[in-house]
Amino acid sequence: MEDVSKDSKVFRFALDSEQRKLGLPIGQHVYVRLRRKASSSASAGELVQRAYTPVSRRNDKGFIDMLV
Repeated sequence: MEDVSKDSKVFRFALDSEQRKLGLPIGQHVYVRLRRKASSSASAGELVQRAYTPVSRRNDKGFIDMLV
């Protein structure tokens, strides 16, 4: 994780292989999904989904960087 500003960071996520290229065309995005922790009033956490445009280079291998 790299700080860009007080409220923005670049997160690096590993791909399934160190030799894999993401190969996403410029301007395309990836969806990140997670389920929030269940609260005391709900048995299942809320599903949260956001679209992010990678900031890593198209030919970088083994990882993807996203600005959040």
